[in-house]
Amino acid sequence: MDSDRPRAIDHLVLPVESLQTSRERLEALGFTVARQADHPFGTSNACVFLADGTYLEPLAIRDASLVGESVRGGNVFTGRDARFRSGRLEGLSAIVVSSSDAAADHQRFLRAGISAGDMLGFSRQALTADGTPVTASFQLAFADLESDLFFLFSCQRINPLPADRSVLERHENGVVALREVLLHGAAPDDLVKRIETVTHAAGFSEAEETAFTLANARIRLVAGSETASGTDRAVKAAAVVFHVADLTVTELLLADNHLPYVRTPHRITVAPAPGQGVSFVFEE
Repeated sequence: MDSDRPRAIDHLVLPVESLQTSRERLEALGFTVARQADHPFGTSNACVFLADGTYLEPLAIRDASLVGESVRGGNVFTGRDARFRSGRLEGLSAIVVSSSDAAADHQRFLRAGISAGDMLGFSRQALTADGTPVTASFQLAFADLESDLFFLFSCQRINPLPADRSVLERHENGVVALREVLLHGAAPDDLVKRIETVTHAAGFSEAEETAFTLANARIRLVAGSETASGTDRAVKAAAVVFHVADLTVTELLLADNHLPYVRTPHRITVAPAPGQGVSFVFEE
């Protein structure tokens, strides 16, 4: 069973309209993108694996009828994805934390009054590095942050993939790890408590932001974001911050690929674009 120490971020879910567009965008940004993998409930991904064990999960709809059937059947994963897509076409919809006991997480979420619905268990076929077919199995437990644009869940790998991902973890842009996820929205005590319950990380508040230091990265919640329709109090993701080995390498790659960016002494920021629904920030 998981201890009370801060959880680690397992991966980030990034809904996209097209996996091909997302692949082209991410590869232009210097990421190595894995082959497409299909979920049994109608979605597909093409992941970006980082050397720190985290990964990005660009998520697209492969079969709308399967997705619709799963939503009607109470699948929280596809249901929350549908809610996100009804408000935004692309972006970052969820932070996923690692778990060794998703069932215990689910019971904890129920006791805390923050469960987003039933657990989800599923398996999918995959190929190892040498082409051997294997079955990967997962158990997910979901928490509700009372926002259609963002939620949290925990992921237990029942049958993890044995593949060596070292090739996929090398990226031309020099990214080696996830550093931070930036969220925008109001930070009432109830929301902070919900995030603490899922992550096991105590929120530290200062001025207009609250930071949660997890085992391998940080979540930072900044209050008072503005949207085209005015002040939006619903929590939503704004940026993903990556750690790079050499910022000069990153800048040269972006320039060579003719991608616009903003450079400051210690970071490079790339604004959202089709296939990349939130800002990407690169820091040494």
